Amino acid sequence: MLPERGIVRIGCEIEVASFKDGYTYQQVAAELIEAGAMEGEANDWIEWHRYNCDCGNGCGRVKRGDLLVPPIVSMQYDASLPKKGAEFIVSPVLLVNGMEEMQRIWEIVTAHAEWRDDLTSIRGNLASPSIHLHVSATMPGAETRRDPYAKKLAVDPRQDILHALSLFGPELLLLSDVEEFRRGLAFRQPWRQADGRDNHHGFVHVKRVDPLRMTYIEWRMFEAAYNNWAYLETAAYLAAGLTRALLAPETLDTLMATGYEHKVPQLAIERVIAANDTAAALRLVKPERLQALQGLLDEELDDDDYGRGLVNQRFEEVLARV
Repeated sequence: MLPERGIVRIGCEIEVASFKDGYTYQQVAAELIEAGAMEGEANDWIEWHRYNCDCGNGCGRVKRGDLLVPPIVSMQYDASLPKKGAEFIVSPVLLVNGMEEMQRIWEIVTAHAEWRDDLTSIRGNLASPSIHLHVSATMPGAETRRDPYAKKLAVDPRQDILHALSLFGPELLLLSDVEEFRRGLAFRQPWRQADGRDNHHGFVHVKRVDPLRMTYIEWRMFEAAYNNWAYLETAAYLAAGLTRALLAPETLDTLMATGYEHKVPQLAIERVIAANDTAAALRLVKPERLQALQGLLDEELDDDDYGRGLVNQRFEEVLARV
């Protein structure tokens, strides 16, 4: 993806509920330290750090979203995981040349990771391991602070993007679906109201928008397919393509027009969320909306043959299931 059309950065949260072969998150941390992908010493990571930790052993720099070469990892508490699980947060990399470093970290973290959703989380619910991608697209030379004019707008531009993407909630869930590792909807609700808490439990969290300058979205719908780097790489290009496309105002127009022409009734979405039924959500997919997303991404990724090929292959796989 050409930087002149938007500099794309990708960070990753890898949630692990359980480890195979008697492994522990402490051992994973020690391996990351030895590989130069984690700061501090093994004793600094005897336990995962608190949520949003800002310590000097890497958590602070990862939290700030600094572009570090090579990237580093922090290991933190996550309420959706058991006490013996952990969330590994990877500082962002440039999509254009950083995915190899991301893969190196991914393989260390997931080598002994075990996908399970039958364990009890710290809060007493069933664990729900997932992968979140933090993707930003910034126009070269643009200031990344919020445009002063945007503060005066009657409608928050973040809500416009969330509204448009919510019209394609079932399709985005389908593109993220791996039947072997399918979790529920509790932490990725596919509609724009989510649960009212700043959309933190929605399938996407639009974190920042500076019109025509910068878009930053946390994509929360992907599965923890630990044994499948190709899945994560494809997810990265899919999220990157949509995030960069949303720098252009006409992308919203396209999504809104198609989304409302083939709209899913809101009541249907509310019912599948209440039932926490992912399979029912996938039955709401419409080929017209799916093909519209494919066309948008095929055009957006015309400057990256590799990423375009991965994303088109993914669309062909899911279209065959509709």
